[in-house]
Amino acid sequence: MTIATRLNKIIPDLSKTFLRFPVPAAISIFMCGFMVLKVLGFYHFSSSRMGEIVLAGISAFFLAGAAHLLAESRQWSRIKAFIIASVSAILIAILMLNAAQFSANPLFILPAIGLLLMVAGFMKPGTSANALWLFNFSLGLAIILATIVGLVFGGGLSAIIAGLKFLFGLHFGNDAYQIIWIIAVAMVGPLYALSLVPHDLEEQLKLPRPDDLLNRGVSILINYVLVPVILIYVIILHAYAIKIGFMLALPKGKVGIMVLIFALGGTATWLIARPWLETGTVLLKLFTRYWFWFTIIPTVLLVLAVSERIGNYGVTPERYGLVLLGIWLAMMIVYFTLRRMEAKPKIILASLGFLLFAASFGPWGAKGFSINNQLSRLQTILQSKGYIKDGRIAASLPDKDSVPEVIRENAVSIIRFLRQQDALDRLKPIFSAYDGEIFNGLSKYAIERNIIKALNIKTARSVKFGSRWINFKASKASGFSVTEKASLYGPYVLNNLISRNGEAGNPIMSYDGEKLVVKSNGKIWEFDAKEILLQAEKAMKHTANNKTQPALKFAVENDAGKAMLIVTNVNGPHSKDKITITYIQCWLLIEPELEQGSLKQ
Repeated sequence: MTIATRLNKIIPDLSKTFLRFPVPAAISIFMCGFMVLKVLGFYHFSSSRMGEIVLAGISAFFLAGAAHLLAESRQWSRIKAFIIASVSAILIAILMLNAAQFSANPLFILPAIGLLLMVAGFMKPGTSANALWLFNFSLGLAIILATIVGLVFGGGLSAIIAGLKFLFGLHFGNDAYQIIWIIAVAMVGPLYALSLVPHDLEEQLKLPRPDDLLNRGVSILINYVLVPVILIYVIILHAYAIKIGFMLALPKGKVGIMVLIFALGGTATWLIARPWLETGTVLLKLFTRYWFWFTIIPTVLLVLAVSERIGNYGVTPERYGLVLLGIWLAMMIVYFTLRRMEAKPKIILASLGFLLFAASFGPWGAKGFSINNQLSRLQTILQSKGYIKDGRIAASLPDKDSVPEVIRENAVSIIRFLRQQDALDRLKPIFSAYDGEIFNGLSKYAIERNIIKALNIKTARSVKFGSRWINFKASKASGFSVTEKASLYGPYVLNNLISRNGEAGNPIMSYDGEKLVVKSNGKIWEFDAKEILLQAEKAMKHTANNKTQPALKFAVENDAGKAMLIVTNVNGPHSKDKITITYIQCWLLIEPELEQGSLKQ
């Protein structure tokens, strides 16, 4: 039996899947191989960069799939479909891999791609809403089944390896489990999902008998759960609007999130309920006929609430998203008024998808616009209070106590926002006189502290939350020489004070808030947590200058002998008053009854 035949038994119609979706299938296989080689140590990427690469692969996979469906619905040739899907995948990957340069926001991009995938095969004129409903139901089912298959594949092979180790003492290495789950998540699951994507994009939904499980289940869910809940929400929001009208008060800030849930949940219910309109309850018919008109008052509440927050605190990606939701709701109200019951679900989904995608990158997008807005607000505050002159830090700064704390807190919160958006470098022109002392070779947390200190705008709140976050990860192997009596244990992982000590009989490692304590056969070694984090911070500065960093090594000697802690990953906040290790991964090397100097670093 050939390999292709075996794979066909695992993934139905494998060859047809590759012919129909060659670009997503190739991306899936490439990402699988890429991550496996990463685990095997062929190259190193920081955790943040690896996250960007994974998001780029996911985005490229789904957008290429949408491009293939669009080409299929338009009956374009396979060569044309391949070119369009390839170009789409390359462009979105470039965008995601250079998110900082393009001010890209994955929280907008990924939902946008998901919505475009839902409608890509139905963008030609004359497509049926029932066919769109059936396709997306089948697509959702395919994703669920593919997830189950991936879990069964990964869990099954992991159980086999564990069984072989337990019964026969066969060791496959710690990387074996990671590789299995990478194959399951990055290749088996996605390829299986592609094989289950419906082929007939024009197949119409035909409701089964009233007593059929699908018909009865969905009908009950829509008629007696979703629609009543949404209509109750309608009453609550309209009652709240009447209340603030009488009180002449602006809506509270949380209203934006409430309207977001209301609008997206209600629209999803409206789309799902369309096939059951004729057989539904009176409430369902009322809801379907007037849904978008029900959103008028909540949209007004949304605009008022977000306008107040932006006026007081400026634009953030979250507030930008709420404004975008308000624009989309206004568009849908107009569209629904013009088309009534002839409103097309594909227009509703596609319009939101295109708006999200347009807002996902560039200076006009959620991230870029928010950064520019907050930067402008910060410059206005600093300029008005004499902290900067002509765009540069003033030679003589105002006394800290002469500036109200609320204003300094506002400036600190903006600086913290810029740090969260990886945009602190936009402040470099202000501190050009410092010759890079504030920015060079430092973590973004250290840069934030330096900026606040240089401006002398510390507040009680910024001091309280001013601890620096240390996140160290070794990027190359470490070497050391030991005697024949040495014993190596690990890896140890302590996560939020939970210790996982590997196999029974190994030394026990615990963390008391100040020290890592190792106990073995009545012998105790203690490692100072503060020293570990300080050395980790120094190592972070080393890696910031594009240098590889070996694991950190800490040796302790006492009457029990010598012990070495080999730290490969550690993170946690480090302030002047408190040290906290929130996560550490390390190995332990113990040499009892050693002669002086036999354990070398």
